[in-house]
Amino acid sequence: MKIVIQEPVPYYAQLDEDHFFHWLQQIKGVTDVTRVNHGLEVTIDGDFEAENLFDLIALMTRYGLDMKCLRPYCLTVDKTYFADPQAYWFDAVFKDSKKRGSR
Repeated sequence: MKIVIQEPVPYYAQLDEDHFFHWLQQIKGVTDVTRVNHGLEVTIDGDFEAENLFDLIALMTRYGLDMKCLRPYCLTVDKTYFADPQAYWFDAVFKDSKKRGSR
């Protein structure tokens, strides 16, 4: 499966960019990250589990990225947890207005 996420530009330093890509590629289940015209194409293998999605949500929250692209995963991985409107990231994934993370 592939998703396209925003790239968090501008980066504030080279080390900031290095850390972002390192963290993204360290998420279990992320097998490839490629820059495309409209963001970053992230390839996710079929074993992408809830804990891996937690890590991706945390990284995207930290960098203030739009998380609407995660809706399909949140609805299939663990419906009980990911359907919780009290979760800190719920609005960013399921509401129409963007809710930015701290950056």
